Amino acid sequence: PRPLSMVAQRINLILANNEPLKKALSLGEHFSTFVLSEGRYYSVGLEPIKGVEGRVEGYIISYQADDTPHVLWQDFKGVLAVIFFLNVGIIVLLFWLHYRSLQNQSQKEELETIMNTLAEGVYVIDTKGCIVEVNATALEVLGYERKEMIGKEASALFHPYTQENSLSEDETSFYHAMRLGKPFYSDNEVFTCKDGRMIPVGIRSKPLWREGREHLYVSAFFDITEAKKVQDDLRHAKEVAEAATCAKSQFLANMSHELRTPLNAIMGMGTLLSDTPLNKEQSNLLSKLNHASELLNHLVSDILDYSKIESGEVPLEI
Repeated sequence: PRPLSMVAQRINLILANNEPLKKALSLGEHFSTFVLSEGRYYSVGLEPIKGVEGRVEGYIISYQADDTPHVLWQDFKGVLAVIFFLNVGIIVLLFWLHYRSLQNQSQKEELETIMNTLAEGVYVIDTKGCIVEVNATALEVLGYERKEMIGKEASALFHPYTQENSLSEDETSFYHAMRLGKPFYSDNEVFTCKDGRMIPVGIRSKPLWREGREHLYVSAFFDITEAKKVQDDLRHAKEVAEAATCAKSQFLANMSHELRTPLNAIMGMGTLLSDTPLNKEQSNLLSKLNHASELLNHLVSDILDYSKIESGEVPLEI
């Protein structure tokens, strides 16, 4: 037989102390393995040769250069690298998501702080009219706890459709604007507090559009009870002032007419008296009387004109 090559001899030396090989030889079984020799992999296979009686008479040994282990190791390293980078990417993503979560939480807390420091009450409802957010001022004005408002319908809790509830929700301006996603402004709304009090409020509402999700409706309101009271007081004071002015004008007109009657008599008597024989002193006195009467007549006419000016009845001569 041909002598073994140097490669085969080196492989045999490597396998000389291989326990799995020894076990396979003792049992007469097939054996195969990979051997690394001088930087290269070889596949080694032992196939038993059995005689007629079934006993192992010898082995066929095959040696073949095979890079499969090297390829598998390279593939394994590639898989490990992919897994490593995937893990690194997942860790980075988790850290980024955690950072964004903390940032969003911080922004949410800042927004809540800003909302809770506003002097106006603020509440947010969804398209169904249910409250999803409310600030501290709104809770204070309406007298509710936060848990009593979140998730409840605003129309049923504190904002009825109308003060008399005679219109349906779709017929009212506020809810009609909300359904259409339009802004709403009014100073004639009425809110019902928890204790049953009804307070007039001014309200400013705008839609908040969110991409891919249903829009919200943000409303800011303020109690205008004091403003209404001031308006009523001013209206009453105006009415009283107008009544006083009217009474004054009527008094001046009546007084002017009452003065004009005796004044006309005095002026007429003076005219008649001037047609009688008078001495020098009497003529002088009559002249002064007529002059004073004319001055008084002009004064009465001016008073009448003043009363006409206040009543808006001054005739214009063109």
